[in-house]
This record gives sequence, structure tokens and C-alpha cells, in this order.
Amino acid sequence: MSRATHETCENRSMAANPRPQPSDGIHRRRILNGLKFILALALLAIIVLCLVFSWTTRDAMASLPFLKRQANRPGVLTENAPVDVRPWQTAQALAFLAVTAEETQYARDAERLADHEVDQAFASALREAAAKPYALTGAALTLSRKVEHFSRSSERTKPPSRNSRILPLRKLGVRRPPARTISL
Repeated sequence: MSRATHETCENRSMAANPRPQPSDGIHRRRILNGLKFILALALLAIIVLCLVFSWTTRDAMASLPFLKRQANRPGVLTENAPVDVRPWQTAQALAFLAVTAEETQYARDAERLADHEVDQAFASALREAAAKPYALTGAALTLSRKVEHFSRSSERTKPPSRNSRILPLRKLGVRRPPARTISL
């Protein structure tokens, strides 16, 4: 039963990849080049839109007072002030941005809490200032003495009050005239 058969297998064409057609490569390159061009245009359009958006909204927050320089305005505390009022200023500035009723309520609560925080900081600063005894020297001492001198001299030159004019008259027996009534 042994038969010697020699079979040959002719599958060389399956072993190797078939040769690509020259038109396939050119077609793929055209598609990829077109896709790259479309992606580049889309990215450029997004960048242009971002630049336009940033240009149109450049002054959107300019009205917020905590972003402005406030050191030169009268009545506003500077950076070396003992009480930091920035929480209140921020809450007040952001309250204008509230749109809905719920946001408005939250803004009012934020303003109230920020105001309370600033009040507490002020009270704390007053307690600290009262706890530290100050020894005046130099120009402050001379100004303090002048203030004391002027306050003492102004007490002596005060015009008499109404009660101080009435008391001597009462001692003399002068009474106030009865009130006039008008009959209709």
C-alpha cells in the first residue's frame, strides 16, 4: 500500500501579497491629502472663531469693581488696610450677574454673608487695636497735645445750652406762659 505519490502544491500566489495596483496608491494619497486639508481648514476656522469670541467678550468683566484698581479712588481701602473688604466687593460685583430668581436669592445671601465677614473682621481689628497700648512719639505726640488743648478750650467757649438759661429764670420764679389754644 505504499504508493509513492508526489503531489505538488501550487499556492505561491497565496503566500505573497498581491501587488497593489498603481492607481490605488494615487487614490489613497489624494484622499489623505484632501482629509489633511479639510482638518487643517477646520482647525483654522476654530482658531478664528476663538479669536473673534475673545475679541467680542474682552470687556465683559470690565464693570466688575474688584478687577479695577481701587487704590486711587476716594473712600476705598487700600492694600495696607486692617480690614479686607474684597469678599464684600466680590459678592456685590457678582450680584449683578444674577439672572434667575434663585440666583438673585443666592447673590443676596452671598452679599449678606460677605458683609457679615467684613463686619467681623472690622470688630476683630478694633479689639486688637484696643488691646495694644500705643505710646505716641514725635509728630503724633505734638498733634495729640494740640487736639487736647483745643478740645479743652472749646469746652470753655461753648454757648450756653437752653437748660442753662432756663434754670436761673426758674429760680427767680418766672414760669412759662400757658400754651395758647385756638378755638374753632
